[in-house]
Amino acid sequence: SGLPSTYQKRSVHCSSACFGSACFSSADCSSACFGSADCSSACFGSACFGSADCTSACFGSADCSSAYCSSACFGSADCSSACFGSADCSSACFGSADCTSACFGSADCRSACFGSADCTSACFGSADCSSACFGSADCSSACFGSADCSSACFGSADCSSACFGSADCSSTCLGTACFCTLSWPEERRVVSEPTESLQTFIPAPFTKLGFFS
Repeated sequence: SGLPSTYQKRSVHCSSACFGSACFSSADCSSACFGSADCSSACFGSACFGSADCTSACFGSADCSSAYCSSACFGSADCSSACFGSADCSSACFGSADCTSACFGSADCRSACFGSADCTSACFGSADCSSACFGSADCSSACFGSADCSSACFGSADCSSACFGSADCSSTCLGTACFCTLSWPEERRVVSEPTESLQTFIPAPFTKLGFFS
């Protein structure tokens, strides 16, 4: 229901994609400014994030006026009805403070507040992920897209042993130090997580879930 399956590990070929002093996404993403203010026509993985026909979506920028992934303004303050990765997700305000009932890519994810401080029981793309606080300081046992990822603190300063979408990625501290150097098979998907009022994005590959397929 959206994301193409071409996302791979960061590549130096992605010449102007600025992700934490490195290049993020696939080789064809030559002008994607990921999570930056000047991201006016971000090509994220040669397609729009969440919809195949969204060719000029401004991902996570305040000037996100031409993002037409199902008319969803993704990562903007006026994002009142952005459907993120799921057709029935009609009132998900993704990454906003008022995100109290965002359905994040999964039909049963009724009360996942994604990227907000009060995110205490966010269901992050998996039905068994009952206590994953994704991108919050108290993220001590986030279940990140994989059932065996029981202690991944993703995007937090104390992220010393984050399980980054893969069971063998035992020391990935994304956004702080190390980035998983393992190749990501095409089954992985990428999602981003807003930090500091959506000014910084932390993408994350994970196994096939109900969305991004």
